[in-house]
Amino acid sequence: MLDLAEENEYPDLGDKYQGDIIRPSDLQRGDSRNAVKIESHLWPGGVIPYVLHSNYTGDRKKMMMAAMRGLEKETCIKFVPWSGQQDYVLMRTVPGDGCYAMVGRYKDLGQPHPLNLESGCFRGPGAIQHELLHVIGLYHEQSRPDRDDYVNVLWNNIPKKFWPDFSKANPSEVSTYGVAYGYDSIMHYPKTAFSKNGKPTIVAKKDPSKELGQRKKPTKGDILKVRKMYKC
Repeated sequence: MLDLAEENEYPDLGDKYQGDIIRPSDLQRGDSRNAVKIESHLWPGGVIPYVLHSNYTGDRKKMMMAAMRGLEKETCIKFVPWSGQQDYVLMRTVPGDGCYAMVGRYKDLGQPHPLNLESGCFRGPGAIQHELLHVIGLYHEQSRPDRDDYVNVLWNNIPKKFWPDFSKANPSEVSTYGVAYGYDSIMHYPKTAFSKNGKPTIVAKKDPSKELGQRKKPTKGDILKVRKMYKC
């Protein structure tokens, strides 16, 4: 699907929905809540309780803490150690299970919100922050309802089993918050995501040669969207 270098840079392109998103239905919960507006997914007061699994030690624990502190510095989000709250995030490493998270908060989920990071996600803070931004409430940039105004999806280069990973969000469920389309967003797929032949699967309309996405750090647009979501 990706060459080795790109696979290392984008460890979130796994076998979950859109590569790295876990939905309530994936946890075998009866109500998938696919139609809930994104405002209902926000963490109250921007406070996100978390449990750091004991297999996060040494450098990995330091990287996770640094990634959280970096997002706190740019937004009004606060990651706090769990102290009995009903809804919280369990940060863990399950070998062989990929890198993934749930998008936002699902009230009364009945179990922790999972965030899994395999070794590939610890290559730098950006890959970790990509998953943390899912937890905060950001979907992938190219799933915006208005994405067809900015990019073309090249379906012939995508295996049919991955077509759902290029679906657009329902405008009744999400908002762009008036933030410009982020070609270089930390939440955007790369040009050859899920390619069956090494050719581009998604390209910018105005400039097909333009690079898409990165996993280095959140852009100003990514941060602005979080601030608007949580009224920072």
